Amino acid sequence: MTSTPRGFCLIINNQRFANPKKFRFRRGSRADAYRLKEVFTQLGFLVHYRPNLTVTEMQTTLLNIARSPQLKWHDALAIIILSHGDTDVIYGTDCLTIGVDYILSLFNNKRCPLLINKPKMFFFSACRGRKQVYKL
Repeated sequence: MTSTPRGFCLIINNQRFANPKKFRFRRGSRADAYRLKEVFTQLGFLVHYRPNLTVTEMQTTLLNIARSPQLKWHDALAIIILSHGDTDVIYGTDCLTIGVDYILSLFNNKRCPLLINKPKMFFFSACRGRKQVYKL
């Protein structure tokens, strides 16, 4: 990876939710987001930080990136979403959900041809439901 910037990084950090009784404030998430921003900046990525987005705002932001002609000049993509979640979905601050598969599909070869043969990294920091999958 030799481009400058090396890649594009989006960090969505949802901390405050419309229903605080159901979705508590995500304490410590801002510190995590800032650390991630520092790391990806040091790695040479152009980092965009977007706090507290509704599902519609998340969709719009992700679609705008997937359709951006600037991706041609980047050698990689990183999408980081810190939020509440459930089985295969992420919550927006409006307590509505967006599917993980939908997010990934926005950047596939058909929908985002400017990223063909380029690394695409997705990091989701969110619960995946209450069902315990592994017992230690």
